[in-house]
Amino acid sequence: MSSNRSLSTDFKRLKHNIATKASRKKLNDYLMMLLQLVSSDEVEIVPVRSKVRVLQEIIYRVQKLQGRVQLLETRLLLSDIERFEKWLNEMLSSQDFRFLPMLTRVCETVSQLSAWKIAEIWYADTSLIGKDELCEKSEEIILKLANSFATKENGLGELQLIRGFLASSQEYHFPPNSGLPGKVYSNETPLWLNHLATNPIFLRAKLARKFGVCSAVGVPFTLFGRIQAVLVFLDYVPREEDPKVTERLSVLFERVSRQLEIRLERKHSLVVPPIRSGTISTCES
Repeated sequence: MSSNRSLSTDFKRLKHNIATKASRKKLNDYLMMLLQLVSSDEVEIVPVRSKVRVLQEIIYRVQKLQGRVQLLETRLLLSDIERFEKWLNEMLSSQDFRFLPMLTRVCETVSQLSAWKIAEIWYADTSLIGKDELCEKSEEIILKLANSFATKENGLGELQLIRGFLASSQEYHFPPNSGLPGKVYSNETPLWLNHLATNPIFLRAKLARKFGVCSAVGVPFTLFGRIQAVLVFLDYVPREEDPKVTERLSVLFERVSRQLEIRLERKHSLVVPPIRSGTISTCES
């Protein structure tokens, strides 16, 4: 009886060892396939027994690829400014253009020149505050989310995360010097943030943790010397700050601002129509 039990135990152990070896071989094969995918043609792939070393090599090569992608994005922004301006002039030549739809189309176009996954337009809503008509009133500025949309997504899972982030962000608004939009508004300069889930400036850190948003850059949009909106672009991967990309974004939106000012001056209308609370919407593509 004990002999039968011993044979049964030995058989189970042998079966387990065979399955384990097969699993290890399959895992090794997958690791080598992944390493080959992220390696250039010139690099000779040498099998490595240590899975840790293979993963370290993969991480190193992915980081190099990310750096190359950022470099290509910068070159694309530099090379496409003339084409962008031509498109902008054609769009603004339309007799019927409104501020928010125009700015939304511009953000969509700019997003195509980079890898940012989400774009937001935070409009500087100005209201007068005071106790009564006899009391001197002062301006109160609140940055409200006038529009937000997905610029691109990789698969259904990421699209669902983006939709969740966009919907939850509708509840937020920021006074000057508060949060990413408020900081950009007060400082009147672009601001690049990383590690959003733990960054004290990014006041939507809870949403960043929940929906996996990692990095963001905010750019002011000015008309006639006054900031009318803060444009925020976000991504699901860490993106190290690139001053060239920030500068190109600033240049692009400065040119948009100047062209829009010219159009408004021609129409003898120097006041940007306010965005009413009922018109705030979210557009996803």
